Amino acid sequence: MKSSVVGILGYEGSVGRIAMNLLKESYTIRGGQRSFPKNKEYNVDFQWMKVDAYDEDSLDNFCSGCEVILNCAGPSYCIGDRVATAAQKAGAYYVDVFGGDFLEKSLIEKNYNKKGTFIISAGNFPGLSAIIPCWLANQCFENVEKLEIFSGGIEKSTWSACADVLLSSVSGFGTPDSMFRDGSIIKSNHEYEDKVFIPGFKQEAYIQDFINYETVKLARTLNLREARWINIINNKLVKDIMAKACGRLIIDKSREVLNETVSKVNDLINMSIDTNKQWYTMVVEMEGTIDKEKKRKRVILRCSNSYEFSGIVAALAVERVLEGDIDNGVYWSFECLDSNKVIKKLLKTKAVERINIIDIPPKESESNLEEMEEGML
Repeated sequence: MKSSVVGILGYEGSVGRIAMNLLKESYTIRGGQRSFPKNKEYNVDFQWMKVDAYDEDSLDNFCSGCEVILNCAGPSYCIGDRVATAAQKAGAYYVDVFGGDFLEKSLIEKNYNKKGTFIISAGNFPGLSAIIPCWLANQCFENVEKLEIFSGGIEKSTWSACADVLLSSVSGFGTPDSMFRDGSIIKSNHEYEDKVFIPGFKQEAYIQDFINYETVKLARTLNLREARWINIINNKLVKDIMAKACGRLIIDKSREVLNETVSKVNDLINMSIDTNKQWYTMVVEMEGTIDKEKKRKRVILRCSNSYEFSGIVAALAVERVLEGDIDNGVYWSFECLDSNKVIKKLLKTKAVERINIIDIPPKESESNLEEMEEGML
């Protein structure tokens, strides 16, 4: 029997399954969910346990005996700190694929940051969305000043992921039409009524500034003067449906309304997608100085779906806490994961075929210069 038991809540979901496949060769996996597993072909180092994330006794029983608990279940805004609390009581490390600032605040208010180790926001967004800028800053710059991140795609949605997107939009996870500048969140004053072309994306799309707490936290960590997060929206119908759903949930977030709203939105999103043409892209552009000369770099990450990125980051976060050298506290994944190891894992697993660093002109001189040749990692 392998020494460490890793409990994965929601292990058969889109993210949990990827994380489990990466971890099962090195650790004993305890997979937890409410229903009996669909796939029974696991090795002897797999334990299945029925667990209900909304039942305290069930969670306590699941977490008991685990060295790490990885929460891949959702919606994160509904589960809150229930799983983290059970992990803390069991003396286990805790990793959450989502969990953002609302979970950080809750854990600190309960003084858990002094009693255990918690890594939150260990997915794609939030998660990889801050790890890649950290890697680019360390690789290419002496000082960094500005950051722009473009993110979007066409991919199947899960009920929990859809619920988290809607609930985060109405619960203060981010601020639409806003950006970070000189230490504060301000209105971006960028209005995009029509589709625009964004380098690195396959087609024109609608875009929207949406500053979130992770990007603000990252900007302050890197001492950035300016940071923007831009959502790429390919389907205006989906955009309008999401906006109406958010409006409804602002008025009423009862379980009945939430279930009905999320189900309708999730079904409409999935009906509009060709499963054979799914894709996800993240483009990171950073400006700073090298030998006192202003430079701007671009990194493009492409994959078939963002769940793969989330599973990889989550698995690496589990491995990180098991190293045992992190002090008690609540950490965002970008604060404690080695960005070089993340990049290597993305390439090794072929989640991305390559990661290109492209030299592009600084903003002030874009009209006069042409893009330089790509540099390939």
